Amino acid sequence: MATITGTNDPDSLVGTNPADLIEGLRGEDMIDGGAGRDTIDGGPQADVLYGSLGDDYIRGRGGFDLIDGGPGKDHLIGDQSEDTIYGGDGGDRIDGGWGWDLLDGGSGNDRLNGLGGHDTIHGGDGADFVIGGYGEQVLQGDQGNDTILGKWGDDVLFDGGTSDRLNGGSGLDTLDGGLGRDELRGNLQPDVLIGGGGNDTFLFQRNAVEAPEAEGDTIADFHRGQDRIVFRGYDSPGLVHVGGDTWRLEYLGSTMTPRSETFTVTGVTELTAGVDYAFV
Repeated sequence: MATITGTNDPDSLVGTNPADLIEGLRGEDMIDGGAGRDTIDGGPQADVLYGSLGDDYIRGRGGFDLIDGGPGKDHLIGDQSEDTIYGGDGGDRIDGGWGWDLLDGGSGNDRLNGLGGHDTIHGGDGADFVIGGYGEQVLQGDQGNDTILGKWGDDVLFDGGTSDRLNGGSGLDTLDGGLGRDELRGNLQPDVLIGGGGNDTFLFQRNAVEAPEAEGDTIADFHRGQDRIVFRGYDSPGLVHVGGDTWRLEYLGSTMTPRSETFTVTGVTELTAGVDYAFV
């Protein structure tokens, strides 16, 4: 492995064909790893880092970095500042760090994690796993059968693929499945669930701490006979029409205490058991 080290001034560094270890040190650097399985560390300033061919490990470390993994299965890390990171071709792993980042997986089956900050994440083509982390995130799966997890912030989740799974996590989230046969789970806090085209499943699942999942949620575009609401893991459940488009899930808690959660199915005043909703 060749070792290439920059200076504390702005550098332009190019790797060799075998695997390289390239360190930019201080200064606003431009680094091209070239072919091979490279390790690139941009240093604490705003750098432009390109992996080129090969399965590369690239870390921005500090500064407003632009990182492009190029072809290959790359691991790209943004760290503390506001970074722009492209995975390129291949199944990449991208970690945004704690800044306000723009992440794009490109083609391939990628894993993207915003970690902290108010990030915008695009999975790109392929079956991607997109995780929002802390902060208010905009998460988009794009093409392919994607899994999108919002986690702790107030997030917007959208996917235009064919068969996707969206989970809002904690926070006040908006989930839009777009086209295709999607599964949407708002999880904790009141959420807005939009299935879009296709036969969609709206999932409410009892969790270990019995925190309410359906309470305050709005299913905004339910199509009777096409979409389905699934209630999973509840004891002695029942669904009651409160009035208008308001519905109440009733069940027994862990101590056999009656519990209930109220939610809205916009414009829907009738639901048929076994067709429009099911207990599993």
